[in-house]
Amino acid sequence: MNEGDKGRVPDDVLIRTTLAGDDGAFGELVERYKNRAFAVAVGIVGDGDDALDVVQDSFIKAYYKLKEFRFGSNFYTWFSRLLVNQAIDRWRKSARSAEVTFDESWLSEDASPPDAFAYPRTPEDLARDRSLGDALQRAVDSRPDYQRAGVALT
Repeated sequence: MNEGDKGRVPDDVLIRTTLAGDDGAFGELVERYKNRAFAVAVGIVGDGDDALDVVQDSFIKAYYKLKEFRFGSNFYTWFSRLLVNQAIDRWRKSARSAEVTFDESWLSEDASPPDAFAYPRTPEDLARDRSLGDALQRAVDSRPDYQRAGVALT
């Protein structure tokens, strides 16, 4: 136990107190772990607003699933599984519904095209880039969720 833990109510006591009807005890768990949860969520979903939603949804889900918590295990470990699953679900939804926009501002006569459109790019270069991207996506998609989350965090 480190210096900052003196006088701190253990997680399992807060869980039992919450299960007995004291929602303030769950509020203490939220306060205790919200920053860590946000850091994990933003690492997976990549957007602060989405990460806040994920954290909120995860704590709500944890509150309703708290009766399933197995005492003797660590609350944050249990909660982080819910959190990572919520974040992966959000990431998948946003990846499926990603909006592609086209910035035409570089089309004016005095502007030059972005580097991504710089030529000469041969059809072979384009095919190689696409096949590499496809191969990487297939490799990531073939991994279990927890490993895909690790890739998203890097």
